[in-house]
Amino acid sequence: MKRVFILLAALSLVAMANAQTKTMYVMKNGKVEYQSVVSDIDSIIFYKPTAGMVDGEYVNTTHNTYTIVVQGDTWISKINGVNYGKGTYTINGNSVVGQSTHAWQSGAWYPYTGDTFTGTYNESSNSFTITTTGYDGNFNGTYSRVEPNLKETTYTFEFNAETGDIAIEAIIYEYDVNNTIVGQRNISCFYGQKQVVTVNPKATKVKVKTIWDGLFTIWVEEIYYLEAGKNIVIKIADETKMGFDEPQFFKSHSGNSFIHFINEIRMR
Repeated sequence: MKRVFILLAALSLVAMANAQTKTMYVMKNGKVEYQSVVSDIDSIIFYKPTAGMVDGEYVNTTHNTYTIVVQGDTWISKINGVNYGKGTYTINGNSVVGQSTHAWQSGAWYPYTGDTFTGTYNESSNSFTITTTGYDGNFNGTYSRVEPNLKETTYTFEFNAETGDIAIEAIIYEYDVNNTIVGQRNISCFYGQKQVVTVNPKATKVKVKTIWDGLFTIWVEEIYYLEAGKNIVIKIADETKMGFDEPQFFKSHSGNSFIHFINEIRMR
């Protein structure tokens, strides 16, 4: 009986050893191209796997104030840095399917809660294209990832002028190296205001236009040149030089002070 138990134990060890060393072979023209121990493999697929999009912020290349932040299998949509919607997504090959699970703001460009969108992911360029119809066309388009090693370029808008009963809105235009507008921020002004704004990564300079009581357009005469990865200050105060004509690149400018226009408009 003892010999039988020893024999059975030996056979079990041999079977276990064979199972552990069972090997898979990939053959071509009778030759082994690749081999692997079967126990090291949990699945075999016949397409290039894509784990997911690289985490980070993706900017719409057409409507650059629209961004989508990806983290893991979730996304958050933003307009000018303000959260608008969030959800999840899946990737099969290079096809992207996203679903909205929450909407913070009212609007048409992003999916509403429960809605889905489709698109394609380009792994080599770290970009994806949303092709869904049915939403505001601004939501569709190609989103390119902003490289995280690049520090954000910002400006701080400060308003330190007394306006009395005159309502003033500042419209700040961002320009690239070709003097093309690549971003815009509208700000309602009040005394003591200070607001930090992150610009489009392509922006190199900004101009400031102000609208007074919705009737008069007055420009800040200075053109502000941005410093990549740094912050500059744009300040409107009583002594700020302003004028009715838009300042032009590569030209000198002169104008009257902010307080001059306050007094002039009050007399009209």
